Amino acid sequence: MKNIAHITIQDVVKKGQYLGLFVKHTPTWAYPLITNEDVHYIRELREQFQNGEFIDLEGRVHQLVRGRVLFKGVKDEFWMGGLEKFNKERELLSDALPDPEGFRQYRMKNPVPLHCYLLEFPFRLNDGRTIWEIAAPQGAIVTWDGWYGSALDVRVIQRDIFDKTYKHYE
Repeated sequence: MKNIAHITIQDVVKKGQYLGLFVKHTPTWAYPLITNEDVHYIRELREQFQNGEFIDLEGRVHQLVRGRVLFKGVKDEFWMGGLEKFNKERELLSDALPDPEGFRQYRMKNPVPLHCYLLEFPFRLNDGRTIWEIAAPQGAIVTWDGWYGSALDVRVIQRDIFDKTYKHYE
């Protein structure tokens, strides 16, 4: 794609505006896909899921398969995550009732402070495992745990979503 910078995490550190350390503070709506019936239900839920896959805001293709978790964000956007990591890092809010589609709210058990960088230009970030793409001219926020290699954990988040879901770490 024309006018999109191809970058790595090292480029993020060099070219991005460092915002400091932030933690996710809002619960996330999630639907664990534990059984084949769960997968079938989600595929029937919305037209965008009927072929068993969808594209997230960052251009990544996700497969709706058993053993994964479907997340729903503050702008009704969707992404997938691993069930094992989900069970390890999140807990169900005890008073949270499911929404009309069956998603329930989960919070991080121990939110980890993340380095956050603002990139105010369109980019395609290759973190070594995933390609994250933001075509919007205003760019996005990159969160990074500070590690490299196989331990690296990076996310790319639209600014308005970041502002609603993260807070400065003190």
